[in-house]
Amino acid sequence: MKSGRATDAFGLFEEMPERNVVLWTSMISGYTQNGNPEKGFPLFAEMVASGVLPNDFSFSATLQACANLTALYHGQQVHSLIIRSEFEGNARIGIV
Repeated sequence: MKSGRATDAFGLFEEMPERNVVLWTSMISGYTQNGNPEKGFPLFAEMVASGVLPNDFSFSATLQACANLTALYHGQQVHSLIIRSEFEGNARIGIV
């Protein structure tokens, strides 16, 4: 998502009848990379609530949003979900 186009991207995202993990992760990552992690992080909860299973990229993007927000509690909750779900993605989920 290009800087300054977040509103356009979110508008298109909202119009999508079906959203997969790639779309959700793109929005979370896009908001976080453009300085709006407070808009990206809640999308993770909405994604999970909608029944879309996170992958290693969505976990990483969400943890990055938590780090940018200095939201330790939320980061711990995401980490707990990774453990509870017995996530079998990449051995390392890194934050850049």
